[in-house]
Amino acid sequence: MVVNGDKLLEKDTGDYFPWWLNDLVTAMFDPLPNVAMPKEVNPQANQVVPPQIASLCTGVQIAGDHWSLCFDPRRTLLTSAFNLGTGYDAEFKNFHEFGNKQVPRRIVRHPAPGMTIQGTITQLDGLLESDEQLFAIDQSTPPQDRITRLRIDEETLRRLSLTSTAVDWPYVGGPDTGGCAVYITADRAGHIREVWPGGCDNTGLEDPLRDQVMTWQLKPATENGVPVQVESRLTFGFKMKPKPTQP
Repeated sequence: MVVNGDKLLEKDTGDYFPWWLNDLVTAMFDPLPNVAMPKEVNPQANQVVPPQIASLCTGVQIAGDHWSLCFDPRRTLLTSAFNLGTGYDAEFKNFHEFGNKQVPRRIVRHPAPGMTIQGTITQLDGLLESDEQLFAIDQSTPPQDRITRLRIDEETLRRLSLTSTAVDWPYVGGPDTGGCAVYITADRAGHIREVWPGGCDNTGLEDPLRDQVMTWQLKPATENGVPVQVESRLTFGFKMKPKPTQP
């Protein structure tokens, strides 16, 4: 993707931009997407902190979303960020100087228990002489040929569903009532492409829930008449089936 003023050039090699990959790229270029580090949690550099404390964490509301932020207490460095509404999460590691900034060279994500996705910046150089031809765009890519992601609320996503959104809760042991959440994304044709855990009072129900949500089919979503990918956080109340009786 190249953006130059009001022109945008986009070349895609597939029909879907994965949620996990977008968040990894976002973490590299915009660690707190579209928001600034709140002043109330911005640490003072060189403050005296016991050596056993490696990071300080806090919860904060930013632009209507709940964020959990951790930072290096000795320097003004963001070390991790998590957004409850979008599922965006990233850990920032291996900081090195770049100009007058400290830039993390390793980004780590944990989208599901037991799963780690890591991106490493292997080369970062300053552009000493800019060649305008690098950013020249003769004609913008038409909106229908771009992959656009749209965040929608839970109610809107359920209205888009062409299939039942009821969940069959199998017996797995553990708590028999409570709540679960998942983060989902659907492509421009309405097919569910990713379902990631968003917390559950009974972790044994996470996989059955994800498997069932993956079978949903949505009406293709549009924005200004153009098909778009959609993503949302869904919440469920569960009542587990009773334990099967022994024959």
